[in-house]
Amino acid sequence: MRGLLARELELIGFVLAIGGLLAAAEWANPFRPGRRDRAEARRHLAWLAVFLLVAPPTAWSVSRVLRALTGHTPMRSLVGDAPLAARIAVALLIGELVAYWLHRWMHTVRWLWWLHSVHHSATEVRWWTAFRAHPLSGLVVHLLPFSAVAAAGVGPDALALYVSVVIVVSVVAHADVYLPLRALDSFVVTPRFHRRHHERTGGREHFAQVLPLFDLVFGTAGSADD
Repeated sequence: MRGLLARELELIGFVLAIGGLLAAAEWANPFRPGRRDRAEARRHLAWLAVFLLVAPPTAWSVSRVLRALTGHTPMRSLVGDAPLAARIAVALLIGELVAYWLHRWMHTVRWLWWLHSVHHSATEVRWWTAFRAHPLSGLVVHLLPFSAVAAAGVGPDALALYVSVVIVVSVVAHADVYLPLRALDSFVVTPRFHRRHHERTGGREHFAQVLPLFDLVFGTAGSADD
């Protein structure tokens, strides 16, 4: 238990370190320069505090499930001996497919939207908006995609790398940072790509978590205009 808790605390420290770097980037190169809403910033900080409280038990619970799935999945014999790059690719495709449809259902299924609407209540999208979520929503959006990847038999190394990619991309995607390389939007979810989901489409476009591929495949990718 102590070892697991230490890893969860290390994860929180990692997230906060990324947040510190993104906060500096948001100040230096905002997506849309303008006056900050201090009341909204206080609400964001309150939700960030909630995340810091629930993250350790949530991560501990998810890690127990993932450990069980990784050790007993029958898919391990089919996928587990593949090169790491191939297993990472499988992890991305399976995890992101599940994450895409889960996110899309969160906008159409009433009780899922009740959970997810907390995230969309933000009036300013900044890096910490990634953690503005109902605790049950946070559990579901991590448990289901990560469990699907673990059950696919990609192995603990590929699973850990996938989890790390999801955390980093999710936080960066919510940052108020302008990235001039528009071509990135075709390969990875960027702040510009994800901002459409929050600000302009009412949750009808851009459901991808890491790979915009699935928005393209399922017809929910909007135009490239800002």
